Amino acid sequence: IKTLSRINARDAAPQIRELLRERPKLRLRKGNWGGATPDQIEYSHQAAKALVALDHFEAVDELLSRDEIIAMQAFGGPLVAKFGARVLPRVVELARLKDQRREGAISAIASINDETAIPALTQLLGDPDTGIANAAAGSLGRYPPKSEASRKLVQDSTKPLLSNKDRFLRGRAHALLLAMSPT
Repeated sequence: IKTLSRINARDAAPQIRELLRERPKLRLRKGNWGGATPDQIEYSHQAAKALVALDHFEAVDELLSRDEIIAMQAFGGPLVAKFGARVLPRVVELARLKDQRREGAISAIASINDETAIPALTQLLGDPDTGIANAAAGSLGRYPPKSEASRKLVQDSTKPLLSNKDRFLRGRAHALLLAMSPT
């Protein structure tokens, strides 16, 4: 898998996805690796990295279904976020399930760096799930929009959050508006 990912051959991606699909899905829980070995986890991580590097979006459902990838939020979230705006509806759906993969999905939302995702992220700012709203604000603050129209959209969508009852979201809103200010 490591070799195939370095070749960057798009025809290798379906084969990598199939190899990953054939492996048993590991069920991880907080503080419990479910009997998974480091080699098994490494195999899944290398396959996921290869699929993302090859921009094989068809593999996103497989990646999101695997605890050993997405439940490890520091790894899976930012990795899946590299698919950009295309992955946003799926990770939001996963974040709403509130299972062991939720934090990875929240991490993916917070790691999206795609100008075309800005309209969807601004809509998520008003989401009733404050975890999702905070992640959207984090993404928008971390990767400020390049265009003036996008910046204005973010500012207009953020202002209502200044009176939100969730203090963390209010704080994110203040930070986000500061990030949108011209320097």
